Amino acid sequence: KTGYGAIILEGEKVIYEISGRLNKEEVQGTKQVAGELFATMESIKWCVNHSIKKVKLHYDYTGIEYWATGLWKANIPVTQKYKEFMQKSDLTIDWIKVKSHSGNKWNEKADQLARDAI
Repeated sequence: KTGYGAIILEGEKVIYEISGRLNKEEVQGTKQVAGELFATMESIKWCVNHSIKKVKLHYDYTGIEYWATGLWKANIPVTQKYKEFMQKSDLTIDWIKVKSHSGNKWNEKADQLARDAI
């Protein structure tokens, strides 16, 4: 079972929480990677739908930034879909890497949303 979770913030104020469960076809054997990618895409969709043009995207899995920016080659369908989606986005993204499972309040909350979804 794979879940995803993300939090949209304005400063320290929660604007929106995103979470859900992925099926086997969406995961394609990648488990947590698909959850991370899907949470990012759903967050980007939310921002676009709310006319947000610039975001600070906090993430704990390096692939989130590296596939989107082309630093890593997208070799499998789930990463290729993510890369294509991100390249079509017109958002300006400031990439901010956080350490996973380190007590970061919002990262822990996003992880909990993913767990609760499954």
